[in-house]
Amino acid sequence: MFEAILSAHGYRCDSENGIWRRPSSQDIMYSDGDLVEERIKGIIKQANDVSVLSSELASKIDDWPTLYHLGANRANLLRPFAKELRGKQILEIGSGCGAVTRYLGECGGNVLAVEGTSRRAEISRLRCRDLPNVSVVNERFQDLSLETSFDIITLVGVLEYANLYTSGKKPFVIMLDQVKRYLKPNGHLIIAIENQLGLKYFSGAPEDHIGIPMYGLEGRYQANQAKTFGKHRLQQILLDSGFQWQKFWFPFPDYKHPEVIVTETAFADGRKEVLPLVQGAVRRSPQKVADKCFDEALVWKSVVKNKLGEQFANSFLIVASHEKDVFIDDTGVLAYHYSTRRQQKYCKELKIEVENDQAVVMHRRSLGNDPVAKYHSSFLEWEIEKTEHFCQGVLFADLFYLLTRQNNWQLDTFITELKRYVHYVEQKIARESGGVISDVHSMIPGRYVDLIPQNVIVHEDGSWHAIDQEWKLNQDFAFGWLLFRAILQIIINADWFADTGSLQCNTREYFIIQVFEKLGYPIKKEDIDIYMELENRFSSEVLGYDYNPDWGAELAVCSELSVLRQKEKLEREIMQLKQRNAELEEVCQQCFSSLSWKITAPVRNVSRYIKKFLKKTG
Repeated sequence: MFEAILSAHGYRCDSENGIWRRPSSQDIMYSDGDLVEERIKGIIKQANDVSVLSSELASKIDDWPTLYHLGANRANLLRPFAKELRGKQILEIGSGCGAVTRYLGECGGNVLAVEGTSRRAEISRLRCRDLPNVSVVNERFQDLSLETSFDIITLVGVLEYANLYTSGKKPFVIMLDQVKRYLKPNGHLIIAIENQLGLKYFSGAPEDHIGIPMYGLEGRYQANQAKTFGKHRLQQILLDSGFQWQKFWFPFPDYKHPEVIVTETAFADGRKEVLPLVQGAVRRSPQKVADKCFDEALVWKSVVKNKLGEQFANSFLIVASHEKDVFIDDTGVLAYHYSTRRQQKYCKELKIEVENDQAVVMHRRSLGNDPVAKYHSSFLEWEIEKTEHFCQGVLFADLFYLLTRQNNWQLDTFITELKRYVHYVEQKIARESGGVISDVHSMIPGRYVDLIPQNVIVHEDGSWHAIDQEWKLNQDFAFGWLLFRAILQIIINADWFADTGSLQCNTREYFIIQVFEKLGYPIKKEDIDIYMELENRFSSEVLGYDYNPDWGAELAVCSELSVLRQKEKLEREIMQLKQRNAELEEVCQQCFSSLSWKITAPVRNVSRYIKKFLKKTG
């Protein structure tokens, strides 16, 4: 698509890797490390399926770098814009390892991806190797030289680095001015960036680029560091660059791995319908933080109620243009929710919107190649209800999070709440199927396999309602497994369990056995092994690959904080070392390209010859 333009401006395509570059092209100093990037490159190169929703790539995810570069959630950021991307001329600035590039290409956009490091450009090309509508250029953006313009330009996780790669007193405005050169008069700029005032930072999360808590909030950014902004300041920077029309969306838990995207309308109007989605996304964030000042998910209730969501969202997704122009008509839409951490045929979109009669409706659709929203396997059946009215209320699981967040919480109170859940399940099964639960071995219909507290809404009038019942087993199963799933998900999804004297030494496994006992459904360790085997089989079917994780049976229920603290400390040290390494590499590069280094080259050569001679003769 761009071959003629690139060739006319001195770029040549490397026949071995398909990357376009000029002889004078220079790399920027940015990397996740040789071992990390070579591993990512190897995984993508060996994979048969490199699509966004590839289960093959997902099966290789086992740490933060692989999740960041291979995770399907990366593409969710732009899913609301899928129709607007089709057939457009798109310039992607900073393609990284090609996660977003791949989605732009799959949407049918004609993509020119510019990446400043040669290895990452190669990885991007490998990720898009079967997409003829994607071209990858290895070039620093400030050195890009093309006489063409684009319908859409993306800066996903890039603008914050203007300090490092753009010279001048106002590097962010200068970078945007450079971007504007390549944008058509009616074109659109898409930006994704962290919010300097994100709620997670107030809770104690380290600044994403520096790795130090409160760093961004206190405005400690240096001239040679990545820098983020709050909403008002970011709007002003865009205005200063001539982008008069701006529209914001808010990805959760952040723009790097979003599963929920909230609209301006929802936060401006304080719509509580989006709250369960935001809270769920925050709880499932892959970046857990140990020393939190508060439970971020719980605080979001007050933030939404006070219409402050736009100011405290953890990230921004922005579409900007020179003049007012409707990029996407999502009038009435409150939020999008994407389920993409599963094999392709089970992936789905949930859109919550207000219709003409002011009723709030949920619309679901499959994201798989086959639009049919129903699938069967030998073990599992999946079917989504395409449209239903929104259920107002509180997730029953939130009651447990509130309880276990309190110091010296009591197990008996936990049991009391869980008994309410068990009673609801018993009554629902008796009413709908005539079944009776007497012990953990009582068999219940397969359609109740996902009837866990996270999928139960408690209305203001006290009534209960099951939601998201998309999964059904093709056979009856033991009630004990459902109860085990309920307790396990509460433990896993809670930010943490506050200290309580009676549980400090209890492992997860012993805690679950103890809870079953107090509920009147005694089990043994062997029963838990059976439940975990069923759980792993269920997860493997959903994910599309064998899944057999260590669920932390021997972890103390209240000790996860100490593990997280150690992990967080090590990650902070690694980030600081990476930053120092990048600074030293930049100094070395400046030294090697300096005139004095070139002039003294003969002296260094003579010195080497003398050393070799002395070594041989001595």
